Amino acid sequence: MSGKRCLRYLLVMSATLTMVGSQSCDPDCSGQTPGTKVEDPRDCTRYYICMAGELPSDVPLPCPSGEEFVSGACQAPASGATPCSPSCSPTGCHLTCTSIGDHIADPFNCQAFYTCDIGGPGIVQFCPESIPYFDHSQQKCVNDESVCCSPSCEPYCDTNVIQIPDPTDCTKFYICDSAPIYPPFSCPPGEIFDIGIGHCSSAGECNVLCPSISPLPENVTNILTTTETTTATSTPSPSSPTAGGCLDQFQCEQLGFFPKCPSVCDPRYFYCDTEGNAAIEQRCSGRLVFNPNPDYPYCLQPDNCPYQPPF
Repeated sequence: MSGKRCLRYLLVMSATLTMVGSQSCDPDCSGQTPGTKVEDPRDCTRYYICMAGELPSDVPLPCPSGEEFVSGACQAPASGATPCSPSCSPTGCHLTCTSIGDHIADPFNCQAFYTCDIGGPGIVQFCPESIPYFDHSQQKCVNDESVCCSPSCEPYCDTNVIQIPDPTDCTKFYICDSAPIYPPFSCPPGEIFDIGIGHCSSAGECNVLCPSISPLPENVTNILTTTETTTATSTPSPSSPTAGGCLDQFQCEQLGFFPKCPSVCDPRYFYCDTEGNAAIEQRCSGRLVFNPNPDYPYCLQPDNCPYQPPF
């Protein structure tokens, strides 16, 4: 499915993700020394580690189960305390047509918008250069870049919507009762959650709305980046290296992420979800490369790799 067709399906989906201002929801390492932990603005049970150049780690790390990130550290909440809330709260920038003539934003291009008709969004339109940003709340083009939206990785219940997609896994979905009911539900084996029709299907395409290094099913199309996934054949671990010291196969002895090239920064890595099985080969999105250091097995910007965490 082409990018434009994917986006059209997203815009007419019976479920919608909330959008949040991109700047206010970014982790902030300004003035912090390497090794400092800062909150994940979107999830108060996760944190980022600041690296050299006041840059946050490329992915957040979770606190131990039941703990929250407070005042620079993971802590168990006091008995009876109100659960923490993320500092970046969702705002109402939706992607679903609610009436004919309504204008809806393009989540990946702030200059673009759609006018809704009987069949859903019409053809894409663009704001002029003089007022280049589309403001969904005012339903018009403006000069203020802060009105732009960027995808949130948190599920959001829209009005009159019962089932919504898991933003990070196309085989899962949430049921709404004013708010998403956790944990997410899984589609039957062999089926994915079809955003366009709002329920599980064996015929739909798998579209992942939130880019991440989380494991993706085979042949998944990530809306923002494409992750190539192949299954390694089963052989004893470790396997024979290919040219350049990279492994062509990997057998899972423990769960987690492992470098395909143990001595260099390479976009490819292995994911193990079951001990004793052959690993799944995956690829970091975009320009990211996989850190070969086992103390921090995640995708990084090339300039930050290899990376040794200060803990």
